[in-house]
Amino acid sequence: SNELVSDGAPVPTYAQVGKRRVQGVELGLVGKVSKAVSVSVGWSGMDSKIVRGAPAQQGGVIVFSPKNTFTSWATIQLPLGVTLGGGMRYADSSARSSNTAAPTSNLLDAPAYWVGDAMASYDVSKNWQVQLNVYNLFDRKYIQSLNNGGSRYAPGAQRNALVSLNAKF
Repeated sequence: SNELVSDGAPVPTYAQVGKRRVQGVELGLVGKVSKAVSVSVGWSGMDSKIVRGAPAQQGGVIVFSPKNTFTSWATIQLPLGVTLGGGMRYADSSARSSNTAAPTSNLLDAPAYWVGDAMASYDVSKNWQVQLNVYNLFDRKYIQSLNNGGSRYAPGAQRNALVSLNAKF
């Protein structure tokens, strides 16, 4: 509530009258399938709306609020201190503009995307572990975010990796 709303004049004045609402549900399931296999799955569904705002945005959606998102992850602990894991992330398409009038560019929204990630770790000792994480495993090209006018965007991260040394104590 109290979002700043412009009067639209060439030299605008602002009033704190806007109101946005997100209603939805988030479900998650985490557990062990066996002593060695762990699984995590999550989904959220959201309905975002500008309840009160500038006339062109009244009833519009909140930008970059995908209706559906999904995540999954599974790991398996193998003998000799080796653990392997992988999962997928999904984001539904999301609007680049809250305006209810027709947009003026051809990039109307950030398209939906799937991204896969993986990891492998090795227990060097009781207290030390080496881990490799690979993000965007299949090097998918996707749009992370767009500006309101649709003329600039931030691409999602390309395939990248992180090696870490973890201490347990």
